[in-house]
Amino acid sequence: ARAYGAEMSLKRGEAAADAARDEFATVSQRVLREVDRFKREKGEEMKRVILDYILAQIEYNRRMEQLWANLLPQLEGLGTGGSGAGAAGNNDGGNGSGVDPAESKDDGNNAADSTNPEDHDGEVVLE
Repeated sequence: ARAYGAEMSLKRGEAAADAARDEFATVSQRVLREVDRFKREKGEEMKRVILDYILAQIEYNRRMEQLWANLLPQLEGLGTGGSGAGAAGNNDGGNGSGVDPAESKDDGNNAADSTNPEDHDGEVVLE
């Protein structure tokens, strides 16, 4: 009787092992299908995200190019005196400096010649 009980226990164990193997195979195939589906979907989603980013960068760079195209003439105008009045509009005594000699004082601390930011009183110096 003891051998019969051990044999029955062995058969139940083998049946449980077979059922577990079948369940494992089913679950494994399901997981592999889900992983493949995930890769496909996320791959497509990632392509869309990257493409959207690239298009946003293109648009941003186009806007920056346009802003610079509008700004450069203004900056160039600053370098040439701004108004375009030429020498006739300057009251610089003909020295070409754009500064009226009567208003000029030379204290040795000429902000235009200095690279020290404290000499410029917050103004931007374009060279």
